Amino acid sequence: MKVTELTSRQQAIAPISAFTALGDNHKLRAVLEAGLHAGLTINDIKEILVQLYAYLGFPCALNALGTFMTLVNERKEQGI
Repeated sequence: MKVTELTSRQQAIAPISAFTALGDNHKLRAVLEAGLHAGLTINDIKEILVQLYAYLGFPCALNALGTFMTLVNERKEQGI
C-alpha cells in the first residue's frame, strides 16, 4: 500500500472544521487565514463550511460563514 502525505491545502481543512465545531471564532479566523495562505480558495472554504452545516447544525455553520465573510471583506479592502 502506498502512503501519501496530505497536501498543505488538505491539512488546512481539519483545523477549520475543528474550530467551526467548537464555535471558537477567534481561532477560526486565524485558521481561515492560514487556509487561504495554504492555497484554499474562497470557494473551497465556503464549500467546507456549507458541508459542515449537515454535521454541526445551522448556527455553528452560519457563525463560521459570517466570520469568513468578514475576513474576506477585510482582505478585499486591503487589496488582497
